[in-house]
Amino acid sequence: MTNKNSKKGFTIIEVVLVLAIAGLIFLMVFIALPALQRSQRNTRRRSDMTRFVSAINDYQANNNYKLPFSGSESTGGPAVYDTKDTEWVKKYIIAGGDAEQFQDPDGTDYAFLKAVLPGSYNSDGEADMSSVFNRTAYKKETAGYNVIAVYPAHHCTEKEGTIKQASGNKFFAMVMQLEGGALNCVDNQ
Repeated sequence: MTNKNSKKGFTIIEVVLVLAIAGLIFLMVFIALPALQRSQRNTRRRSDMTRFVSAINDYQANNNYKLPFSGSESTGGPAVYDTKDTEWVKKYIIAGGDAEQFQDPDGTDYAFLKAVLPGSYNSDGEADMSSVFNRTAYKKETAGYNVIAVYPAHHCTEKEGTIKQASGNKFFAMVMQLEGGALNCVDNQ
């Protein structure tokens, strides 16, 4: 015999359990999604820097291996940036006049800063760039741009965020701070 008063359905415990599992899934998605997006933006930044090295190599090939950057290496005075309005950037990086080709994934413009020589080198002849990018004064100076610091006569080392002097003035290292604080370095050596 069957009980005519029994109803089919879920118990309150089953409903709470399903909601708890669904909540955990949503929580995991909302935690992982920003990290995935940050990783994608940083991947594009790395790709852009590689493209910039290629464009600068093209410039050098057409200009007796001189570097195009207009800033000076003096420490005094305001910083001089090479932006999307600089002639060599227009000609060698922004193809067809599409200024978005010179934009960071977050929508700000890139800018090259011909940097001063690093303040100090360790016993291996390497300079740690993290101290430069973490200075409060540097962050104020570069507001509004995602700055790529260019160090003439330097190259990247195996250690993240360190550069070393290179033999020859046609060489350069470019350093940019990625989201999360890591430094990306690319060079033409």
